Amino acid sequence: MLDEKNLNLAGWLSIIAAGLIIPGLAISLSLEMAKEKSFALLSLEGLYNIGYGLISVYLFVMFKRLLNQKASFHEVDTYINLLIWLTIAHMALNVIALPFTEAKELLEMGMYFLLIPIGLIHVVFGAKLLKSEDNLFGYLKPLSYLTIATGIMMALIVLALFAMITCIIGNVILALVFFKSAKLIQTQGSLSPKWDQSMVNDKLMASNKYAS
Repeated sequence: MLDEKNLNLAGWLSIIAAGLIIPGLAISLSLEMAKEKSFALLSLEGLYNIGYGLISVYLFVMFKRLLNQKASFHEVDTYINLLIWLTIAHMALNVIALPFTEAKELLEMGMYFLLIPIGLIHVVFGAKLLKSEDNLFGYLKPLSYLTIATGIMMALIVLALFAMITCIIGNVILALVFFKSAKLIQTQGSLSPKWDQSMVNDKLMASNKYAS
């Protein structure tokens, strides 16, 4: 079961992931502009991608668990699992690339091609996420639309650079969802909605309104 501690950890890791995107871009641009790509710089890029990938896998797992436990929503489980495995495949390519600098360009091509399925899965994932009856503290729609936009730009590859902007915003929103979920557990001891008498009365009033 999710608890306040690991939800807060997921929230802070989401913030860290958002903050790492720009430095990652700077490392990639440095490599592109360098006349001779040093092993040290290539290793830094590889280690960065592995570290960012590990954080991403953890956040995917935590978000799936949150949707399962808070919203009883399982429609996106398959898509999250696919994104986890594609992220692991991307990390594996980076590990393979570290000692083989001469094959870096070929491996990079493989990583670029991975963006297409990753992007398409993001699009379907975001669209399916909109079906959740839990609005995730009001962040369901913005998070879903950002996921769809990110997926479209990643799948087109040429717009992948702009996907970084939506990724940053999406990670910040995801952090807010995790933090608010942790606060919910702190205040009521559970992720499930607390059905007090006022909520029951609201439901009855809404039912009577439609009946009339």
